[in-house]
Amino acid sequence: MARTATTRTAKVIAGLACLVVAPLLPGLLALGVATNFGFGRSSVDMVLRDWCRASAFALCAIALLATGLFLIVRRHEHFSRRTRVLIGIGAFAGVGPAIGMVLLIAAHSRALYSNASLVKRIELLQNQKTNGLGMEWYEQTVLRRRLVSRGYLIKKIFDMPNLRMQTTASHGLWDAMTTFRDKECSSLANFGMGPVDGSSAVLYVTVTDLPTHIPQWKALLLKFDSGAKETRGLQKPGPESSPTN
Repeated sequence: MARTATTRTAKVIAGLACLVVAPLLPGLLALGVATNFGFGRSSVDMVLRDWCRASAFALCAIALLATGLFLIVRRHEHFSRRTRVLIGIGAFAGVGPAIGMVLLIAAHSRALYSNASLVKRIELLQNQKTNGLGMEWYEQTVLRRRLVSRGYLIKKIFDMPNLRMQTTASHGLWDAMTTFRDKECSSLANFGMGPVDGSSAVLYVTVTDLPTHIPQWKALLLKFDSGAKETRGLQKPGPESSPTN
């Protein structure tokens, strides 16, 4: 009898725990995801996407609530092995995805915190001119690649079908890009030109800058070659200009 009473008590405690955790963990996550955690959405498609994601956590909450109610209502019954397995699955389905989401949010928050100094530096560099980086050339290259990989900068390659290296036109284009970079762009901007060997192959230009400046670079290139167009040939290693060029 004592064992039976203990089992009933354990079922009630487990059931109440499920009923309490359901609205606090998957329930709040469902609400947060559905409302984008208080940040408004301007697109209907994004709102619908948030609601679809929130529905998964809502199902987790329902599974946990159902498990808790089942434990409390059937506390007097002896559960078979199959029933115990189903209860375990229901509890895990209610808590597991929610805990995983919490851990993911925590890891993302730590990543954002570790990037805080980098973001702050970017904001400062956006208002500085070309000589504002204050680094060696290779350090600048590494920094720009890092910023490109994280989406702060964009690197584009443009083919210039009517231009060739080591010509009067290509020298004029280089000077124009240098002037534009120094006067109109921030310290983060840079460009390159190829092919490196100066062959008669089609000239191409690499541009690394803030997304808002890319259209201006393209407009400049079109002035020198009306056929200038963006290419996907990301393997072209044009030599990048240095801040002192």
